[in-house]
Amino acid sequence: MIDGSGPRTWSSPAVSAPSTAASGPSALAVCKQYPSWSPPSQSNFSLPAPLPASTYAKLLSGAVRIDTTVPDSWGPLNAPNVSSTVRENYRKAFAPFEAYLSRSFPLVHSVLTKEVVDSHGLIFTWRGSDESLKPLVLMAHQDVVPVEPSTVGQWVHDPFSGSVDEENGVVWGRGSSDDKASLISIMSALESLASSTFKPSRTIVASFGFDEESTGSAAAALASFLVERYVPTVGGAELIVDEGGEVLGADVSEEEGGMGTAYAGPATSEKGYLDVRVTVRTPGGHSSVPPRRTGIGHLARLVASIEDNAPQPRISDVDHPALAPLLCLREAPAIKEGRPQLYKTLQHLVKQLEDEEKPRARIGCPGARRRRDQQRRRELLNSILPQLSAEEQALFGTTQAVDLISGGVKINALPEKSEAVVNYRIDVRSSVGEVKEWVGKVVQKKAKELGLDFIGWTHEEVEALEAAKSAKGTVSLSVAFNSALEPTPSSPIVDGTESSAAAWRLLSSVIRSTWRDHGEIPVIPTLMGGNTDTKSYHALSRNIFRFSGGTLNPPPKGMKGADGGIHTVNEYASIDALVKGTEFYSKLIWAVQVIG
Repeated sequence: MIDGSGPRTWSSPAVSAPSTAASGPSALAVCKQYPSWSPPSQSNFSLPAPLPASTYAKLLSGAVRIDTTVPDSWGPLNAPNVSSTVRENYRKAFAPFEAYLSRSFPLVHSVLTKEVVDSHGLIFTWRGSDESLKPLVLMAHQDVVPVEPSTVGQWVHDPFSGSVDEENGVVWGRGSSDDKASLISIMSALESLASSTFKPSRTIVASFGFDEESTGSAAAALASFLVERYVPTVGGAELIVDEGGEVLGADVSEEEGGMGTAYAGPATSEKGYLDVRVTVRTPGGHSSVPPRRTGIGHLARLVASIEDNAPQPRISDVDHPALAPLLCLREAPAIKEGRPQLYKTLQHLVKQLEDEEKPRARIGCPGARRRRDQQRRRELLNSILPQLSAEEQALFGTTQAVDLISGGVKINALPEKSEAVVNYRIDVRSSVGEVKEWVGKVVQKKAKELGLDFIGWTHEEVEALEAAKSAKGTVSLSVAFNSALEPTPSSPIVDGTESSAAAWRLLSSVIRSTWRDHGEIPVIPTLMGGNTDTKSYHALSRNIFRFSGGTLNPPPKGMKGADGGIHTVNEYASIDALVKGTEFYSKLIWAVQVIG
């Protein structure tokens, strides 16, 4: 209910803990809320008092001032025959940052064990007294995306100034939000606990990659290191937390995911990823005697055909992870008041699911009832999709974007090779193979219309040999940048016959405890459209959650409130988010010692 006398709050249907019997449990049970975490009653330990907010701001400011940009052109540091120049580029970026962490967090470096993987990947291990317990793994990345030189003048402060803005309560600069705020909060929590009487029974691991924004190869090396250490001995990690969803305040706009009320949205799964290279090879020659259509012209029509036949979003079923926020937050003002028709449709869907869960008399044909239920459910799901924004719809399907194109080497020479690269973010209910099959059919059909030989999926060397045999020209497809990545499995958020949701319950309760000064905010599982370093960690644990903390305070005047300007001009991190982030990681480290 809306309380007009104070801050806007609402009564969540999730808190009532709907029945999970019969069909559709994952659609309704994911909304269940758990009590805020409280310290064990028998414990004599209490968390150390937080440092002044200005101290955390200063720590992040110093981290931002060290430029740890990794451009795509460097490539992976662990690639075969990597050049000495690339090695030196990485060293210049990360050696100063590693030294800064050593100076800033001396207790972490004396109490915990530090190990370096792949030259600059950092692992800090606080060994627990009970080595039979699976460890907690906390993740962040040290690198940042490049600053576009032409945009430097648009920044409020220099991108690597680390300027502390006390008036607005933020730290400005590239990487302040993505992802040095998380890294500093993790290290601050470890430093604080190391200064106290806290002694973990469960091992705590902090794992920091250094090329998340480019190749992600460092994460693969770090994950392999941890898998080798913990899978044979204890079966992997109990819980992994990396960057991802945040707490969102009531002031965040709907375009940024706001619902008109505060909530937290840890991501429990990620979409897949694929870059497809479309290569057209045609005979060369002088441009004064051109064919009716050059290779670039052929490529343009192929690109147009790909875009004209783009995959369409579809809500495959009620357990699609992108549906959970809509179902669980349907009573929020942004839906109930702002989109009443959508609210009505969601209410009908919930009633349908609840009706399916009710015991029914054994009259008639059960198969016919199931078919009627499925048909009704499908009709409701289909009616939801048109009511969603383009950003919301994108989470319910495979998206594509033609992002790169090239062709020709000289203005008076016909292009012999023309290429485009298409980026796909793969729906969680699809696969790399399904996308490859789809794009292959689209391109093959258009190639035939253009009179080109379609080689199909191949490697560059084979493609070039085949093209040499063709007088008309060829079209081929290949996976670019070794990019193929399947959608991730969803982390358990509902107890099942082969999985436990204990890790999700613990995470949810700690989040609610950390931000409880804003009331009992709901914690809702979400889907990430992008990918994090956790893509390499699935052999280590089923319980992977992507959560970056954040603040429920309003954003600086004139600035966005959800993403902190990541990957664009005027990136910033809230100082309150640093304080809360440190509290969150501290409580999680304590709480995970006894999980159940």
